[in-house]
Amino acid sequence: RDRAGIGYLPAERGLYPQLRLVEQLVYLGELFGLDINDAHREAERWLDRFGMRGFRSRRINTLPPADQQRAQLAIALMPNPDVLVFDEPFTDLDPLGVDVLSSVLREKAESGAAVLISSASFDIAERICDRICVLHNGQSVAVGGVAELRTGHLDTVVVDAPDAPPGWADNLPGTRVRAAAGTRIVLEIDADADDQVILAT
Repeated sequence: RDRAGIGYLPAERGLYPQLRLVEQLVYLGELFGLDINDAHREAERWLDRFGMRGFRSRRINTLPPADQQRAQLAIALMPNPDVLVFDEPFTDLDPLGVDVLSSVLREKAESGAAVLISSASFDIAERICDRICVLHNGQSVAVGGVAELRTGHLDTVVVDAPDAPPGWADNLPGTRVRAAAGTRIVLEIDADADDQVILAT
């Protein structure tokens, strides 16, 4: 029951290549706890939403990557989950697919669902997210609302200086060291700081 409340989209596809698209959606919908009639109804609803009704009888392995990604998204959304965890959901999508998915995610969030996505594209994250966490090597280097991160709150740079002495960046004006690993450091820079000072140092 708890698992059915979580819509999960992995970065790697987990589809059965020989199944027809609608069979795939209905089968996995049933695994999530939908009865057969609800699974069919939800499958058709999401096929319509993602513009895939014409592909409903095609085998998964004959679909282009963008449509395979849409199929995975439909599967994750079919049980109407309360929590969405999507890893790079916009991969392979064309601009129309990006628009449709962006709308779906906003609708889910506005209806009260928790929506967590990972994305390498700040533009997409800025367009649909309320809050953003920037990660570097698995560590959070900046967290905040989109406006907060955009309006001169902080810039972050990664510097690799193999010949620099230890602690070289500790006292740079307008900066703070957020992480260090070997010769690489992550610096948080105030909006009015001079990045040329970092370069010169």
